[in-house]
Amino acid sequence: MYIVITGSGSNQHIAPRKLSDANWDETVLDIARGEWTDISSVIQASTGFDVLSSMASQVMTIWADREEPLTSWQRDFIEQNVSIQAANKFAMEPA
Repeated sequence: MYIVITGSGSNQHIAPRKLSDANWDETVLDIARGEWTDISSVIQASTGFDVLSSMASQVMTIWADREEPLTSWQRDFIEQNVSIQAANKFAMEPA
């Protein structure tokens, strides 16, 4: 089970979701679909580890396969959780 934490600072909270959707694959797809745009961490319940950077790589691959320009939150997500270099490889939607 994976627990998605959204927000930042004192405004962090656990994102509500069905337990049946809290597996790795569904969490990656939910992030890619934009279910949450302000994710600060994803905690693997069995270990307590933050696995957001590992999931972010898979999310980035999904977006790359779509071959569509990124929104600003998607670019920020890649920059913060993968790398600036990876984010710079994507085209951006017009502002």
